[in-house]
Amino acid sequence: MNMHTFARNAVSWVVLFGLATGCGGSADRQETAPEGPPLSQEDQRLYQGLMQKISSIINEQSARYTPLQYEYNEGLLEILDQIEPHAKGEAEGEAPRFMTDLEPEEELDHLRETVRRWEAETGLDLRTEVDRFKELIALRDPNQTSFPGFHAEFSESFDEFIAIEVAELRERTNRAIHAEAEVLLDPHRESSPEVIRRIEEVLNTPPYNLPEAETAQEDSREADAS
Repeated sequence: MNMHTFARNAVSWVVLFGLATGCGGSADRQETAPEGPPLSQEDQRLYQGLMQKISSIINEQSARYTPLQYEYNEGLLEILDQIEPHAKGEAEGEAPRFMTDLEPEEELDHLRETVRRWEAETGLDLRTEVDRFKELIALRDPNQTSFPGFHAEFSESFDEFIAIEVAELRERTNRAIHAEAEVLLDPHRESSPEVIRRIEEVLNTPPYNLPEAETAQEDSREADAS
């Protein structure tokens, strides 16, 4: 199994935004404009303009937060072998870079959190699994050209790692989207509340919504401030 292909497909949600403007498009559009009271012409123009900017924000942030890139299971194993000591805080010096669109600190934080979640969910130890598969590679018959048993076993251990990595990265993408969107929307909250409500309804709906725990924290802070 090419897990690189799995990761690439898993983030295809980015293209589903469709502006949510209700302008044009086919009948099977996967996003539609939120319903609500009719907008004035001025608010309708504002809504369209803000949604275009939100769409650009989503595209830019989604391009920046690209999952790990590698070739086949052996490539992922090489990456995991290198990041494990840094993710566990057991290595000195700078961590190797595999996600260069991110700042080094955020890349390491993302990989560290991915490892933590994967170990907690599977009960496996990353170093133990990496060393086990490195040994299997070392024992390969040089005359053999395919290793279905190896790949099946590898997938059993690490398919969940990729799913967790993609999900954790999507959370980071959405935090970045929401942070930029908040700056964009804030000047219009008092003058055009219905426009802001509609846009936030889109942003608070999958796949752009923040994790439930973070949403609850935001609601609590807003209640305390009011």
